[in-house]
Amino acid sequence: EFSLPVRFHTHHNNFEETTRTFLGEGYVSDVSWDLSDVPFQSVKSDDPAEQFLPPPPDHVNLGEVAVGADVTITVYISNTARDPVRFQFPETLPPPFAGCLSISPSVGHV
Repeated sequence: EFSLPVRFHTHHNNFEETTRTFLGEGYVSDVSWDLSDVPFQSVKSDDPAEQFLPPPPDHVNLGEVAVGADVTITVYISNTARDPVRFQFPETLPPPFAGCLSISPSVGHV
């Protein structure tokens, strides 16, 4: 459990200042994906606050890719558990990925 005080201040108005404390509890998954090498694509939205949000953890945006071109990204899988964890992707990926996406290595331990 942790707490984080955040100070809110309105520019050019000395009377608009307040502090709120956020309380939370952290969680760490034993196995996690790291997509830090994948280029960040901003979200197109009318709301300026949404334009800088990171993508959902199960989305990978490869940007614009020409027809017939190949794009390679690196995804890191980390394991913080005491025991190794086995992963396996299917040999034949389900539609719409079949024939246009390959994962290598497709079987292993982390």
